[in-house]
Amino acid sequence: MRTLVSAVGQGWFDDWSRPTWMSIEFISAIRITLMVLLLVSAAVMVVCILLQEAKSSGLGAITGQGTDSYYSKNKGRSLEGVLKRLTIIFSILTISFTVLFFVTLQIFTAA
Repeated sequence: MRTLVSAVGQGWFDDWSRPTWMSIEFISAIRITLMVLLLVSAAVMVVCILLQEAKSSGLGAITGQGTDSYYSKNKGRSLEGVLKRLTIIFSILTISFTVLFFVTLQIFTAA
């Protein structure tokens, strides 16, 4: 049994048998699918960020000029709240797809 240090240096699955369904074409299809999902989620995240309004109430809040209207109290239900939630969701998806892509790239380098 190899140690982890030698296994990482030489590839993890060099002498282990892979299942028959895990062919080179299957791994390539997974990588292409993950890359497409990564690009789409990153593009949607950028669009969500660009559609958000700028936060210019920073200095007004320091001097006590903050306005608490009905609209500002219910931001979670407005378009601004939806865009904020979508930005968080698509940023998590982008990070997840990136990690999965590079894990498949590292594990199946010999494939």
